[in-house]
Amino acid sequence: MVQRAGHLGEFNAALAAMAGAERSENRRTRWPRVNERRLRSMYLIGIVLNAVALVYAALDGALLFAGTFGLVMAYLGVRYWMVVSDSGPGG
Repeated sequence: MVQRAGHLGEFNAALAAMAGAERSENRRTRWPRVNERRLRSMYLIGIVLNAVALVYAALDGALLFAGTFGLVMAYLGVRYWMVVSDSGPGG
């Protein structure tokens, strides 16, 4: 039983080492972080594109698609508000 617990400890240590190596590898190959200004502009572009799609869908008579674009716009609007309100003064 003691011997088995020792092997389990070695196994857990090996898993932790592999996970640590994987995390450090991901840090090297990860995309650069998006700053708040770029994130705000991406949300605004998404809102505008969804507004255009909503208008075209509504004019075409596809009200289900128009409603979906409206929901996506609302979601992006909430996310934009969260980013703006989180940035604090001056940012």
